[in-house]
Amino acid sequence: MRNAFAEIVKQNFGYLLDNYGFSVVDESYNPEWFGDALVEFQSAQLQVLVIRERGDVFLFVSPLSHPEYRFELSEIINFLAPNERERVKVYFFPDLPGEPEKSMDLQSANLARVLYQYGSPLLRGEFLQWKELSEFTQRQVDKFMKDRKHGFSDP
Repeated sequence: MRNAFAEIVKQNFGYLLDNYGFSVVDESYNPEWFGDALVEFQSAQLQVLVIRERGDVFLFVSPLSHPEYRFELSEIINFLAPNERERVKVYFFPDLPGEPEKSMDLQSANLARVLYQYGSPLLRGEFLQWKELSEFTQRQVDKFMKDRKHGFSDP
């Protein structure tokens, strides 16, 4: 069965293969589960996962030297470019009924652009602040939970 998601993702993220020494090490498609799919790129230092879940496309990055760390692209942008976080639209989920390939293309092209624009230190293997990124992300979660606790009443 044709995996349109993998074709679209490999086209949009072709720069990983051409410019950064990545290869595609896994791709899957599950038509029985809402068309969920993934494409896994890997270099000598990094894993990049592009995942489609129930029509929405997400991107995760993990260093091969520290597989316990896995970060979603918006967390990385918040860490690397904190002044840009309000301006950079990492994710959007277009409402295109009956046009799943167009939706996949728009979403993955945007993720590819954002990763290319802000993630070059990661892609070149020059980023070594994985522990700091993990701590930063945990502080963001803690702040969200604290704000949520004070801003919303629990049922």
